[in-house]
Amino acid sequence: HEFVLTLWGGHTTFGGAAPTPGTSALVAVVGPVANLLLAAAFALLALRVAPDGTVLRAVLGAGALANGFVGLFNLVPGLPLDGGRILEAAVWAATGDRHRGGVVAGWTGRVVAVAVVLGVLGRAWLAGVAPDLVSVVWAALLGAFLWSGASAAVRAGRTGRAVDSLSVSS
Repeated sequence: HEFVLTLWGGHTTFGGAAPTPGTSALVAVVGPVANLLLAAAFALLALRVAPDGTVLRAVLGAGALANGFVGLFNLVPGLPLDGGRILEAAVWAATGDRHRGGVVAGWTGRVVAVAVVLGVLGRAWLAGVAPDLVSVVWAALLGAFLWSGASAAVRAGRTGRAVDSLSVSS
């Protein structure tokens, strides 16, 4: 239905739920794979086309690094990330319950959200320095975004299960 650009990059929205876990996983993996292919293409161009020490090489290297990071980070198994959709599909395939997949992937996404914040703070403290304000703010924003999306997935899974259990007689 739409392409949405956000502070974190963006996402797409579709008209309906995927009919099978395999379809859901396939749709989810396409984004990170595209980022990883772009990262490889930028890296190859940087090494083969751009002379060492040039602005072009720096820009291509930044493109490779950014796309590589986004592709790998999006594969982390927790909603709202694409890896969360893959986890959701795996749980759905294993249990036959789409809604359980959403709840499991949502809770895993909450763990990821907390881990992002603790990882930034812990890395600085383990290095024996105070975390800088910019890193803390970015980690908090990213953690809040992930927590919000994960919580929405948990609610959607629970609501979907409740709706599926409704019948005309009840």
